[in-house]
Amino acid sequence: MENKKVPYLCGGTLFFLLVQTKKPRSNARERENGVKDHLTDPEMMEGLIQAITGNYTHANGGSLKKDTSQFRECKINGSTSIPINEQAVISSYDYDIKNNYSIALSRMVKFSEDFLDPSKAAWLVRVLLDMIGQDDIDESTPFFVLRNGSFFSKSDLNGIDRLDFQPFLTGVVHYILTHRTDNISGLPTLDVLGIKKEGQERKAKKDFPFGNSLKVYVDWYTSAEAVTLADEQETGEEQEIEPEYAETEIIDNCSEKVETKTANQSVFINSGNGIQIGVNYGTINLSPQRNTKDS
Repeated sequence: MENKKVPYLCGGTLFFLLVQTKKPRSNARERENGVKDHLTDPEMMEGLIQAITGNYTHANGGSLKKDTSQFRECKINGSTSIPINEQAVISSYDYDIKNNYSIALSRMVKFSEDFLDPSKAAWLVRVLLDMIGQDDIDESTPFFVLRNGSFFSKSDLNGIDRLDFQPFLTGVVHYILTHRTDNISGLPTLDVLGIKKEGQERKAKKDFPFGNSLKVYVDWYTSAEAVTLADEQETGEEQEIEPEYAETEIIDNCSEKVETKTANQSVFINSGNGIQIGVNYGTINLSPQRNTKDS
């Protein structure tokens, strides 16, 4: 094995972390009753491939299961079922990120909504940021992690305090495809992340080594936001959104009478010095005002 650098961010190490971020699985009783949650590792791998390629054709079940297991353990760089090391797939995804970002993002949003638990999103981002920071990645390397399709360099990511989850994941996947086709070199990092016992799946260590000291706010990007972004990028300008107004409560402290009027209407106020006209967006308190002429 040529590269024993730890941490080493690659497809296998990312997929192991994604498995830890899955939605809760159905329990044994539900499975006995025929309930399928569609959250198996091969199904998650298929969903990730669809997010990358946009190809929704199903791979052969047996080969995909075997290849997913080997890819997750960094024993292979890719396969016919997992073609993320193929140059055509890499070039196509790179083009989408740089020219059709909203499409790539919408596919990642769907993958996240289908497989991942939003309550674990911040944990995954912190772990990946820590790994990127310690990985032997050039400081100027771009990560396309912003919702508008622009990028931060590795050095820019150091110390960042807020990110959108799905755009961040999209950028990490793009980096792996374009820079880390060598998946096999990730095995030493897997041994740091989890424990592998013979005949069993690798389990994450309780004393997880990355992300513990980082404080990052993570927003869960929604399908509606992805559609809005796609519309904006298609028209080349931001869509004008009509503001929503709440009902306005006008309180007269003199009579303690409360009157509710529809917000965003003209409000006429007689202060004794003429009528003032304004547009109200909130609550107006009308309190007694002493007339200076009476003093």
